Parts: sequence; structure tokens; C-alpha cells
Amino acid sequence: MIKCLTRDRIDQAKWDQCVRNAHNGRLYAISYYLDLVCNKGGWQGLIYGDYEAVMPLPLNNKVPLFTRIANPIFTQQLGIFSPKTIDAQLLTRFISAIPESFRSVYLQFNDANSIPDSIHSNIEYRSNFTLALDKPYEELYSAFSKNIKRNINTAEKHKLSISEVDMLAFNAFYLKHSKKETVKKTQLDSFLPALVKNIIDRNHGKIWGVKDEDGAILAACLLTDFNGRLTYLLARSSAEGKSKSAMHFIIKEIIKAQANKSTLLDFEGSEIKSVARFFQSFGSIDTPYPVLSYARFPFKKTIVQTNL
Repeated sequence: MIKCLTRDRIDQAKWDQCVRNAHNGRLYAISYYLDLVCNKGGWQGLIYGDYEAVMPLPLNNKVPLFTRIANPIFTQQLGIFSPKTIDAQLLTRFISAIPESFRSVYLQFNDANSIPDSIHSNIEYRSNFTLALDKPYEELYSAFSKNIKRNINTAEKHKLSISEVDMLAFNAFYLKHSKKETVKKTQLDSFLPALVKNIIDRNHGKIWGVKDEDGAILAACLLTDFNGRLTYLLARSSAEGKSKSAMHFIIKEIIKAQANKSTLLDFEGSEIKSVARFFQSFGSIDTPYPVLSYARFPFKKTIVQTNL
């Protein structure tokens, strides 16, 4: 049986244990993370059995009287999480359990949730790029493109250094180099400090920065660490940092430090060709994830197959 519970009725300990133990666990689905990023309506959860599998339903009530389900910022992949195999039958049951009261749904599942057309016709796949780091650095480096290697050489000529960056310095740098309209639209400045603090305080990530010879930050990124997956979550470069290939340098150093470990570097992908090409240039591969998107209006009825 799958039940839908509001946030206040969810057993937080059991929910988080399910996500942590899931073979496809993502930090995005941990309760504290959802609490912080779902700031436009909160979230509910679909729960199978005694938290044997869970699926977050992030809400957006920006439009009055029209609460919809939509992935909030910084949650690339949600969907169903379970320590057990997630087969087509379970996928069907979860999708069918999304309450009909939500008239619009846009939900990005994770790459372990393969949803065939036979389950739902409103599915598309988006790109995400990942790199397995279980090889010697020399072997990983050999897969870098010529352009990436050239940019790394440029960075090294500028005598850049990499080190951990203080949370307050990172927040200020990230907001300063984010587009003003993006900050305003997402209210990023209001919840970014809390999100970063929680990730760092709970040992779910580190902030890495590249500095010039004078100690000025040229690029910085928050790399989360959860269930053997390093996620390139928040990253920014200054204009000077871009000219000195500072972000190429920081990614190279991360790969070098994590080489020969059973770790996956998740670049979080992009549908922007230039960004996708940048990630691919480090030898990463495309591991697409499904997106479920539909509207239930009076003259639009979504049919979910349940005969599996």
C-alpha cells in the first residue's frame, strides 16, 4: 500500500533511513534538504509499506488556489528511493498514487527510475553527466579533451591554489556572481546561507575555492558527498576566474584527489550544449534521468497504465 502523507505526519527518521540506505539515494531527498529548498509550499511524501520506498512530492503554491508539484531549485533528481529494486510495477503504483488534487505535475525522477512509455506517455529524458573515479588519476586525465588540458595548463601558469573556503565567503561570492534576476526570482539570498550551513554542518559536503597569488577567490564550488556520490551542486567563477580557467583547475584537482576511489562525480548535467560539452570534456558519460510532466485540467485527462 502507498500512502500520501503531509510533512508533519512523516516519520523523519524512517524517511531519512530509507533514502540513506537506498541504492539510488540522493541528498536532495533527505528531509532537512527538502525542508530548506521547498520554500514555496513545502512538501509531502508518498510512502510504500513501512518506509520500504519513498517518493517526495515538492509543492509550489506560488499561484493562489493552484498548488502544483514541481522540482524546486537545487533538486535535479528526486523520484522513488528504495534499498530494493524499483521495478515497473512499483513505478506504476507510485505514479498512480500521486493525488489527483494536484492539477499540474512536473517531477524529475532519478536515473534508477527507468519509466517506459507503457507506464506513462508524458515522459521525457534529460541529460546528466557522471564520471566514475575508480581509476588512477593518470588514466582519468588521459580521457580529458585537448581543450580541457590546454585550459588546465593555462590555470597552472597563473599559479592558482586550491583550498577549502569559509561558508560566509562562499555565500557572498556565489551571490555576487549570480545573475540578479535569478537571485530575485528564486529568493536565493534568503535560503542559500541555511542550505550551505546545513550541508557543511552535517558533513554532507565541502566548499572548494581557487585563489590567485593575492588570496582572492576566483572560483568556488560546493561539492556534496552522499552515498558515494560527489555532486557538483553550487559553482561560480568571477570574470577573472573564467579568463584564468579557474573552474577547470578546481575540477581537475577534485578528480585528482578522489582518483582510485569507488566514488561517482556527478556534474548535474545540463541541456545547454556548451555546458554539457564542458562536462563531457572531463571524460564523463551521459546518464539520463526521466521527467514526468502533465496537467489535469477539465479537458485534459492523463491516463496511467496499471495493468503491469
